[in-house]
Amino acid sequence: GRKMMPLVYDIARGLCKWIKINDKSTHEQAIFSLTWANRVKQNMSSEDSIWLDWDMIPVLRKIEDFTTAGQLLSSILKLKQNEFWVWREAARLYEHDQKDLALSCFCKAMLCRSADPNFLVSTHEEFAVFLAELGMYEEASYQANQAIAIRDNKGWRYKENLQNLLSQPWLDKTNNNHQVALDFYNEHSQ
Repeated sequence: GRKMMPLVYDIARGLCKWIKINDKSTHEQAIFSLTWANRVKQNMSSEDSIWLDWDMIPVLRKIEDFTTAGQLLSSILKLKQNEFWVWREAARLYEHDQKDLALSCFCKAMLCRSADPNFLVSTHEEFAVFLAELGMYEEASYQANQAIAIRDNKGWRYKENLQNLLSQPWLDKTNNNHQVALDFYNEHSQ
């Protein structure tokens, strides 16, 4: 079973999650949440702190401390290397300054098995935007179409980034070749 964590652990995770979702959070608030989280981690094993580390990564990205975020992510990847969400976070971390590495991470995310393919919807959307920025429109079309299919199938609204993709002249709404996509993932995930 799940081991009971102290209240300070829950507070530290909550602070980090609040910074992650709050666009108006300040740099000082981000530093405060990280300071709190690091103090809590001092009394925990690395195995117990994995989810706190996970919550710290987007905060570190937000304040552009990519080195520390990468170190935390690296330790999580060792434990969760077959989980798409870890590779998606790695892609987010590297997409601004290491495009080849980000591409590889997105492809690794797509190669991971998910209990429910619908969980990949935001990964397809983010990957489509990233591929479009690289001028890889055929691949971006495939990712956008996967996100559209999932959202339509579930009756979910389109997020702004997906709506923006729909208006692009390069979008090929017929591109749904799974084998071509799989070959692309395998080629670029190395």
